Amino acid sequence: MYPYVSGDFKPVERHSNVGSLSEMTAKADVLKQEWDRKVFITFYKFSVTEIKLSKTLVAYFSATGRTRKIANLIAEITGADIYEIKPAVPYSVEDLNWEDSNSRSTFEAKEDLHPSLADRNANISNYSVIYLGFPIWWYKAPRLINTFLESYDFSGKKVVTFSTSGGSGYGETSKDLKYSNPDAEIIEGKVFRGRPDKETIFNWLQSLNI
Repeated sequence: MYPYVSGDFKPVERHSNVGSLSEMTAKADVLKQEWDRKVFITFYKFSVTEIKLSKTLVAYFSATGRTRKIANLIAEITGADIYEIKPAVPYSVEDLNWEDSNSRSTFEAKEDLHPSLADRNANISNYSVIYLGFPIWWYKAPRLINTFLESYDFSGKKVVTFSTSGGSGYGETSKDLKYSNPDAEIIEGKVFRGRPDKETIFNWLQSLNI
């Protein structure tokens, strides 16, 4: 039934300013994207508030800077404290050459040598959840991470691992780390490749349900 002008029953156009179907579709897409963005921001803020309720630490070792970037994002999202795990003797570029069978990193991995820490100031007793980050070397964590786990009491702590790798997976990393500290509840996390953005890290943290 058409709307009409009183007296002459002449049909009039409805919604003449709506535009074409393609324009309507484009507008709908814009509105949906804006809505999705607002929902994500609201959910993000709400979730961060929840995560901050637990005392959390992000501890990491980074040889080239890739693991450090992810560690900083995790700390930013969770509101956690952050601690860098450093060797007493820093690794040189030559030490990190995985193609050299005599390089320090390769030798430590093959001979299961656990290098000393630069310090022991992580104050693990203050935290209930520890995100532990490191690069993957020879399908395992660097032996420095074993030293770190052996240096503190992790009884009753949740230790969530995260790693960076150009190709290698976790392999037997979790089993190896558990051997270094049987009292820790080690939760195998995620190996990140490339340059993960903040939303990727956020979604992973949410999936842990910690």
